[in-house]
Amino acid sequence: MKRNSVRRRLRAIPALGMGLVLVALAGCSSSPTETTQSKGPISFAGQTLVVTVYGGDTEKFVREDVVPEFEKETGAKVELSVGLSKDWVTKMRVAGKDNPPYDVLLINKVRIPGLKKAGFFQKLSAEKVPNLTDVAKPLRDKGDVGVQGLFQPLGFAYRTDLVKTPPHSWKDLWSPQYQGKLCLYNPSNGAGIMTMMMLGKLFGKGTTDMDTAFKKIKELEPFKQSDFDMQTPLTRGECEIAIIDSPAAMDLKTKGAPVDFVVPSEGTFMFEQDVNVAAGSQVKDLAYKYVDYLLSAKVQEKWANKFYVSPANTKATISADAASKIPVRAGDMSTIQAWTDKEFEWIENQGSKLITDRWNREIN
Repeated sequence: MKRNSVRRRLRAIPALGMGLVLVALAGCSSSPTETTQSKGPISFAGQTLVVTVYGGDTEKFVREDVVPEFEKETGAKVELSVGLSKDWVTKMRVAGKDNPPYDVLLINKVRIPGLKKAGFFQKLSAEKVPNLTDVAKPLRDKGDVGVQGLFQPLGFAYRTDLVKTPPHSWKDLWSPQYQGKLCLYNPSNGAGIMTMMMLGKLFGKGTTDMDTAFKKIKELEPFKQSDFDMQTPLTRGECEIAIIDSPAAMDLKTKGAPVDFVVPSEGTFMFEQDVNVAAGSQVKDLAYKYVDYLLSAKVQEKWANKFYVSPANTKATISADAASKIPVRAGDMSTIQAWTDKEFEWIENQGSKLITDRWNREIN
């Protein structure tokens, strides 16, 4: 789903975005599996790694600032498969787990519960991926089958020149002073679906209580809705408050827009960019090497300093400027709503379609 502003940041680099964010990689593995031992580090010369990546600024960043050093260190070739999570999932299913089109996937976590359950991804280990031990524990997937390489918290971005009293909680959005001034993601974006789940949790019986969620969302009408780009309507003043990821909001602020960001007091959710090694990859050692590289403090720092995404590596050092624009860090995720595996499966198996169909009937 994804994406959203965060996704926009990760695609256009927005979220991630999405996200959830790090690098997205793609491609199919067509090179030999064996590695040759040279003096010192292992050489992967002659091997090709296919990894997924979102387009726009994200692709440019990965291609120019991430991939070259990795290729120099390993002697391997990295092919980037540019696209979106939903398309990568479809291609993985069509190809089958024994013949994956990609070796490493940086992908929206909400899209892949089915692939994980069906054994499409390889378990990661500290032996193969040493930097895994420096990743905040809540970001390591169950059984270490995948890891959230970076994440983008969502909250409230607001126009400082138009909003006298910004909202500080989800329930504040129902204040009469914000009536008709909100921008919300629709269910075409993962953030839209997670928003509805958050409303079910806060106002109803739980995250799947869509009767309550739809009752509350209708009370906010009229509102501006978007399936991807939330930055443009906020910048144009088409809305004064938007649910958006913090990297996208801070990007606007850095460029001079009168925008600031608030993390809701009851907690928020995030665009989760999950890094996975395909179980059927023919170059698994190279894939593990790449995942380890993505999780390294030096690469995580590049992402944080450039795009204000929250690094997963707790040892990453970021600039004072970036630190002031990253509201949630890997070391303190108490404000983050972490969806359970059961909730992720509900989204994939029925929640996404249920919410989208009902939204089209009752909101659109």
